[in-house]
Amino acid sequence: MPSSLVEMANLALNRLGDQAIVTLTEDTDAARTMNLIMIPTLDAKIRGHFWNWSQQRATLGQVAVGPLWSSSSENGFDYQFQLPQDPFCLRVVATSLDADEPYRIESYQTATSSYRVLLCNQSAVSILYQARITDVTLWDGLFADAMAAELAFQACYAITRNGELKRVIYEEAKEAWRIAKSVDGQESRTMKSITSYVLTRGR
Repeated sequence: MPSSLVEMANLALNRLGDQAIVTLTEDTDAARTMNLIMIPTLDAKIRGHFWNWSQQRATLGQVAVGPLWSSSSENGFDYQFQLPQDPFCLRVVATSLDADEPYRIESYQTATSSYRVLLCNQSAVSILYQARITDVTLWDGLFADAMAAELAFQACYAITRNGELKRVIYEEAKEAWRIAKSVDGQESRTMKSITSYVLTRGR
């Protein structure tokens, strides 16, 4: 199991038959390529699936300035809350709001800062969210394996100029993601799914 983003990059480079790097910022083609694709690839893959290991909970802080449009206007809301920055919120999975309570995710900018916000009509809200986890030791092992294959696929042509190798690694990455998602999906059970399981067993 890798312990850093550099080790993740080296697992990918090993699949490509390239030499290992020491840092992501060193002056080599391999390091520059890995540094370019690492975080965008990680963000896309975490956001694209409800990974259990990347989920965190937070109570949001209310932004002092309310939304431009209030709930009395169409598409308006009464409150806005800053989404987590550390670790960065990639996707809101669930909220403490009632099931029929509307909310919306938007961006918010001032002269000195910019961040994403959640707008709603309640004065307090907590969320469950997909976080950008850059501490590789917290990753699931199957996710790490799939990420190594994905990074190798993304970097393949830039480093090797080998289109056939890229097609082979694409298939490897595709299968690795299938396995990782399948296993991850078996590692959580909500009250709704427990009830469904019990009712099914009782038939």
